[in-house]
Amino acid sequence: MIDFEIPDETKLVRAQVREFVQDVCIPAEKNLSVETFDDILAELRQKARAQGLWCPFFPVEWGGMGLKPLANALVQMELGESMLGALALNTQGPDDATMMTLLHHGTAYQHEKFLKPLVEGQKRVCYAMTEKGGGADATGMKTSAVEDGDNYILNGDKWYISSANVADIAVVMAKTDPDAPRHQQFSTFIVELPNPGFNILRNIDTMHRHTPLGERLGAAHCEIQIKDLVVPKANLLGGRGQGFNMGQHRLGYGRLRHRMH
Repeated sequence: MIDFEIPDETKLVRAQVREFVQDVCIPAEKNLSVETFDDILAELRQKARAQGLWCPFFPVEWGGMGLKPLANALVQMELGESMLGALALNTQGPDDATMMTLLHHGTAYQHEKFLKPLVEGQKRVCYAMTEKGGGADATGMKTSAVEDGDNYILNGDKWYISSANVADIAVVMAKTDPDAPRHQQFSTFIVELPNPGFNILRNIDTMHRHTPLGERLGAAHCEIQIKDLVVPKANLLGGRGQGFNMGQHRLGYGRLRHRMH
C-alpha cells in the first residue's frame, strides 16, 4: 500500500519556507522597483541564507538544502506565492535546471568557472535550445557548431530564450554532427555573456505584459541571433553529441519546478 502522508521533516521545511515567503518576501514587494531591485534581492538572500534556505534542489556539499523531489515540489509551491520567492532562494528558472545540468555533466574547470558563481547567486544563466522552425521537436534545430582549431564557431537563431536579457552565461545547444543518428547530432556549449556573437534582437511579446521591472526580474523571452560565435572547446558541456540527452535531463527537473509555481 502506498503511503501518501507527507513526512514530518518535509512539513517542517514547507512551514519554514511558507513563513519566510509570507513574512519577508511578500512585504518586500511593496518597495520593489527597477531602482531598488538589487538591494532588496541582496537583503532577501542574506536573510534566506541565514535561515539555511538556499538552492533547495542542490546538494548540501554545494551549499544547497539537498531536498528530494517531494520536498522540493512543496517548497516551490510556497515560493510561487511571491514574485521574489524563488529569486530569494536562488531557485528561479531557468537558472536552477541549468545549474543541475552543469553539476551533473560539467568538468572540474566548468564547475569552478561557471557553476560556483551561479550557486553563490553572483551570476544568472539562460538555456538556449528552442528555435522557430523546430517546434516541440528539439531535433529540428538548425543552429550549427563547426570546429575551428581550439574553438567551435556557432551560427543560427534561438527563440523564446527565457531570461537571456539578464543572463551572464548562456548554455547553447547546436548541431555538431549532422550525419550522426538523430539524437546524437547535437552538443551543448557554455557561453560567457555579453558576447558580440550572441545578440538579443528583441523580447518577444507574450500574454505577460512587458515592464521594466518584469524584465529585471527575468520575465522576458528573447529572440537571439548567433553569428560567428566563438566558443572554446573547454566550454563543450558533457561531451560531443550529448546535447539532446542533457536537454532531456534538464527539462525533466525544470518541469517539476515550473508546475509548482
